[in-house]
Amino acid sequence: MPYARNEREADNPCPDLPLATDDLRPLRGMGLLYVDKTRRIFDLAPPKNRFVFLARPRRFGKSLLASTLEALFQGDRALCAGTWIHDSAWDWTPHAVIRLDMSALRIAGEASLEAVLTCRMGRLFVAWGETPPGVAPADWLLEALIRQLAARRPIVALNDEYDAPILQNLEKRAELTGLRDVLRGFYGALKANSRHLRFVFLTGATRFARISIFAGLNNLRDISHLPEFSDLGGLYGSGAGPLSDALHGGYGLRATHDAGRGAARAAPMVRMAISSPRAARACTTLFHASLPE
Repeated sequence: MPYARNEREADNPCPDLPLATDDLRPLRGMGLLYVDKTRRIFDLAPPKNRFVFLARPRRFGKSLLASTLEALFQGDRALCAGTWIHDSAWDWTPHAVIRLDMSALRIAGEASLEAVLTCRMGRLFVAWGETPPGVAPADWLLEALIRQLAARRPIVALNDEYDAPILQNLEKRAELTGLRDVLRGFYGALKANSRHLRFVFLTGATRFARISIFAGLNNLRDISHLPEFSDLGGLYGSGAGPLSDALHGGYGLRATHDAGRGAARAAPMVRMAISSPRAARACTTLFHASLPE
């Protein structure tokens, strides 16, 4: 993947690594390192795909990917200066982007999840200047918002870390069924209003809950194990090449292979992954960057 360079980044031959930044706007505004994935995003987006699901481990670039999609569908071409997609045939028509980050929610059970989702939907109504239809469950509010926005512009729905409420409550087995049912109804609103949605993108750290939660989304394409999208998020390389050379030479980092047991001992500064069909079908090999001795 090439490095994307805007005017600010061009003045810095060795931009800082985005260690705690998963939002495209501040990342590019501060001139941090950005590896251009927009060529893959172009292949991911409509008209080739409409409902897409991607599972990746935590800290593998899912949130930055969602942020990039948000900027692209909002028509922010200036933010994408220097990337592949800037001069492509991408449709820069501004869309109404409904984005939810489930990892930001703190959920204690079924009632807590319903209340938090209802609150988040209320904030989205305010942000878009729309009027909510009174007191209603979160899935009804999502349907109402989609239908109201559809009268003005095309709609894109982005949901990051769909499984966060379940992962936060794995030890509370009595709560899992209720959490699943709330999420199933909420995501079912996307299927019920698919005619109003140009693109839907959902991410998660796991696939175990996907089948039951997304039972109604039979048009959802799972790209998690597809080789052509294996390098969609994160810093990927073969262990040698321009990216690895830059990390080693430009940043003074040393990539050390770790099969899993020593992951906790490696400095969590950068992760790279082997990009190959085999890696896409099986476990991803991690390279943990650490300071040279």
